[in-house]
Amino acid sequence: MEAAGVAVGILPLLVTTIKAYRDVCRHIHAFRRTSKELRIIRDELHVRNDIFLNQCHHLLRLVVQSDRDAEEMLEQPSHRSWTDTSLTVSLQKQLKRSYESCVYLMRKISERLEEMAAEVASLDRIVLQERKVRLSYMLARAFNKLTSVGRRVC
Repeated sequence: MEAAGVAVGILPLLVTTIKAYRDVCRHIHAFRRTSKELRIIRDELHVRNDIFLNQCHHLLRLVVQSDRDAEEMLEQPSHRSWTDTSLTVSLQKQLKRSYESCVYLMRKISERLEEMAAEVASLDRIVLQERKVRLSYMLARAFNKLTSVGRRVC
């Protein structure tokens, strides 16, 4: 992969996706006292986030020195290692043929989370009764998109 390709490689996608999961989870948490369906979606999203973070941890362990380094990166989206192109190159070498598929999946997951975040953010303008019905529908649709991508994770 050429230098320009490495710069937009998997690590920036991972950190963007981690941030997106956090944002969506935080927004959904605001609706924690709504319908049962929404609580189920919120809980499922938290489970998906935990699985995603575990997979990120495993990917990072391929290229960082210790579990602690990987954990620090996952906890700090501004960690300097996220922009270290040598880690991206190392990860590409470790994943070999799977690298491009992994980048593709990270992009898709990130896109789905951005869609979900936009839909959740728009909920502030919906009246309380409409909010319960429409929110459940929008989140269920976005969650279904996310889980269809999440089943094909690296």
